[in-house]
Amino acid sequence: MKQVLCWAHARRKFFEARTAQPTHAHAALAFISRLYRVEREAKSLAETIDLCDREARREWYARSGRLREEKSLPILKQFRAWIEANQLQVLPKSPVGEAMTYVLPRWEGFVRYCENGMLSIDNNLSERTLRLCAIGRKNWMFLGSDRGGKAAAVHYTLMASCKANTVEPFAYIRDVLDRLPDLKQ
Repeated sequence: MKQVLCWAHARRKFFEARTAQPTHAHAALAFISRLYRVEREAKSLAETIDLCDREARREWYARSGRLREEKSLPILKQFRAWIEANQLQVLPKSPVGEAMTYVLPRWEGFVRYCENGMLSIDNNLSERTLRLCAIGRKNWMFLGSDRGGKAAAVHYTLMASCKANTVEPFAYIRDVLDRLPDLKQ
């Protein structure tokens, strides 16, 4: 299994260090900003295709991968060289030093998203989706029974899957419920 690490987490470490060591932190943030600019360009390629069409989506992934190889990998190479050159200029326990120490040993995982256009530069979408569940967990603490909690979890999962796949949830659930009586056990 290969790790694909999240640039949003790395960015947050440099962002938090910007008041303590602004020169180094802002330089690192500029590199990361350039990476996200390439991602916005890759996303703009998707605006012209039908993401429900498997072949079109596959082509978009391939084009995104080529774009990353062409534009992101050189930025990543420069960023790594910058970190290695500047790591000795900052204290290891300083905020920027800790951010550099976080990124450098995990470099392969941070670069891996460039290997495949299907991979994402960060896991922000996943975290936004899970945040709803985490907030709900507190709100649904007293559902009445374990069985009710499990049923709510199944329904919530179906709704989140519909939303992620741009399917209208009510129509999907209605279709599933209409088909249930015809299923043989």
